[in-house]
Amino acid sequence: VTVTRRLGIRYLWVDAICIVQDDFVHTSIHANDMSAIYSNATVTIAATNS
Repeated sequence: VTVTRRLGIRYLWVDAICIVQDDFVHTSIHANDMSAIYSNATVTIAATNS
């Protein structure tokens, strides 16, 4: 959130929050959307540690 605010980006997609990770059906349905989500992203930020 801090990084997106500093970059002036209005929307943030967090797949761990936006896709229910422990529901196989939900994850399977939305996994197909990931290509479109990431390919249309302004910037992709990945964490190297949690």
